[in-house]
Amino acid sequence: MPFSNFNFKYSKWRGISVILGGIIVHLALGSSYIIGNFSTYFISYMRMRNVSPDIQYTDTIWIVSVGTITTGFTMFLSGILEKRLGSRITILLAGWLMSGGLALTYFSIKKSFLMLLFSYGFLYGIGNSIAYPVSINCVMKWFPKKEGTVAGIVLTGYGVASFIWNPFITLYINPENEIPDFHINGEDYFSQKELLDRIPSCFLVLGIIFSVFTFVGGMLNCTPPSEEKIPDTILLPLTKNADHDENGEEEDEDEEHIEYDRQLIHKPETKKESLEREITPKMALKTRQFYLLWLILLFLNQSTDFFSSLYKAYGQTFIHNDYFLAMIGALGSVGNAISRLMWGFIGDKISFKWSMLILSIILAVLLCSLSLTELGGQYMYGLWVVLLYLTFPGTFALLPAATHRYFGKRYYLIIYGMLFSTHVVSGSVGCLLAIKLKPILEWHGMFLLSGGMAAVCMVFTLMYNEKCKEK
Repeated sequence: MPFSNFNFKYSKWRGISVILGGIIVHLALGSSYIIGNFSTYFISYMRMRNVSPDIQYTDTIWIVSVGTITTGFTMFLSGILEKRLGSRITILLAGWLMSGGLALTYFSIKKSFLMLLFSYGFLYGIGNSIAYPVSINCVMKWFPKKEGTVAGIVLTGYGVASFIWNPFITLYINPENEIPDFHINGEDYFSQKELLDRIPSCFLVLGIIFSVFTFVGGMLNCTPPSEEKIPDTILLPLTKNADHDENGEEEDEDEEHIEYDRQLIHKPETKKESLEREITPKMALKTRQFYLLWLILLFLNQSTDFFSSLYKAYGQTFIHNDYFLAMIGALGSVGNAISRLMWGFIGDKISFKWSMLILSIILAVLLCSLSLTELGGQYMYGLWVVLLYLTFPGTFALLPAATHRYFGKRYYLIIYGMLFSTHVVSGSVGCLLAIKLKPILEWHGMFLLSGGMAAVCMVFTLMYNEKCKEK
């Protein structure tokens, strides 16, 4: 095996390429945030084409809920698959399953809402939930002292995704900036024939694009040298006897690299690292901190699912400019990306507990005051949407690092997946709340309820203790 290839494989630059691969993968996975913009089109399609004549925008919550519940049941599989197949193969298979589900929606949207739930909710949700934590786990292994920061960097791809895909969807489907022209039951739907005709093929195009992204990102993924089992046969050419040039002189520079590589590969574990390996999923279930993290994630999700799914439908009630609403969604995605990087950095500096507490307070205030944007107009609405996206996505940079630090790296993927079982509850309850309470509480009451759930998240954050006594 050529030394140059070996040296590149285990050099520090390989860690940078893993980060880049993670960002590319998450540019595809982050398409989960396009539903707030996309739903105004495909719900209109299913209603106006009589696929589901009584469908409403709030039925979007069913798609979100199916995906969320699927995540709760399947994310722990990422840890099992990663151990059996490796991180690269796991990302590739999961990414293609997600992309395939999206592409199949080209057919399902023409058949029934139930089939749409299967392709865009279930299949898309399985692939997304399995691929999501694997690349994050890998970069945290490469940079163990900057877990929150590197997780935040990778997750900027997840956050910025809708900045790319929301304008793409709007320009593809609605290039003339037409406004919804069919009004019923307080909601406005698109009925323009040419616009509706472009909606199914948009799913197919996105599915193809995302399959390419996950392939490229997955191929850049790999585990760090200290995590790999290096066969002795690879090290044989790296002995002193093999390092002479044609004149019999040793290549000192190469020898230094070889020694560096050996140190990386054979670096002994510290006592702390050894103890971290003993925090098994079964032991995690016996800790108070696991359940506090579970509850924090539950109420955080519950407080934001309604907003992230229906922010555009709400904006349409007093803003009549489809391009403006799409632009706000795109700017929100920039805030989403910045949020993950910013809160990951803050979490490394001042701890998960205090970062999460500050985040929850800001989130509660913004959600409770969102209805005031009707008085301030479209620019205040746009500002509030961007501020919200600068806030709540930070949880998904803080939580992986907190889990990694408290429970250790060996079973991180499985334990992190277990935490996401909250999605089973939040998906079910969130769907019922949206469907049953929205007609009663209307938009204003739903946003106040969401803010109240963010306040509950604050209480559980205050109870969290970051010191791992079990170790």
